[in-house]
Amino acid sequence: MCTIDIVLELLKNQGKTQKQLCDSIGIGKQTFSNWKSGISSSYTKYLSQIANFLNVSVDYLLKSENSIEKDPLLNSEPLKEYIVFHRNGKNVKVKLTPEQQKIFDALVSSSTLEDADK
Repeated sequence: MCTIDIVLELLKNQGKTQKQLCDSIGIGKQTFSNWKSGISSSYTKYLSQIANFLNVSVDYLLKSENSIEKDPLLNSEPLKEYIVFHRNGKNVKVKLTPEQQKIFDALVSSSTLEDADK
């Protein structure tokens, strides 16, 4: 699986669109089409921005085919989106894997119980 295939699979699994990615990194849809068709590999200069948009590392986008097949992020149900209040004072959208959701839910539940006891 090549890098663009990984990007496409992550977009699908995260419920994001190609247009959202293009808008986020400041490219036109034709540029993205050229990447998909193999006409251009200029995406390499955008790897950091693409990784940030997809909440993965650049290394993740450059993984070999064998490691992708076993990767739970690419072979799982769509990620659930949460809006959380960040310590910087802003609301932030995050998408969590099912395992991360369990941890998040447990933290919220324990926090809520502690607050109720006060």
